[in-house]
Amino acid sequence: MSLIENIELGYAKEDVLGFTGGEFMSNQVYYWSFHFYDDKLHTVDIVFRKTNNLDLLRREILKFLRIKYGYEDIEKPDDNGKLANSWYFINERGNPTELINLLLIQTARGDKTYQLTYVNIKLFEESEQQGD
Repeated sequence: MSLIENIELGYAKEDVLGFTGGEFMSNQVYYWSFHFYDDKLHTVDIVFRKTNNLDLLRREILKFLRIKYGYEDIEKPDDNGKLANSWYFINERGNPTELINLLLIQTARGDKTYQLTYVNIKLFEESEQQGD
């Protein structure tokens, strides 16, 4: 991630830190959510601030990710009928180790925006098995 400025702690609990504000990829962020398991980061959610042009926001994020990681492994309709994009990173044994996912969401306030999620698959699965 690039340098993050102007963010504030929104909430903290045992294994989750949430922040508000800041920018990522030159787009304003509504909130950031960092999830930990065994003191290791397993998931980061970045929800972008409400925008008047969701298609433009999606194109900007996709352009950034495609330049950095190449074209996505999966592009399919999500629950809203919009496209969700996923990148899988594979280890030398052919197993997925990390995931980046971009999808349209509706925030608790009812705003529609995009959420960019990074997941360390092994740590996420361990966390889920422990009920975190």
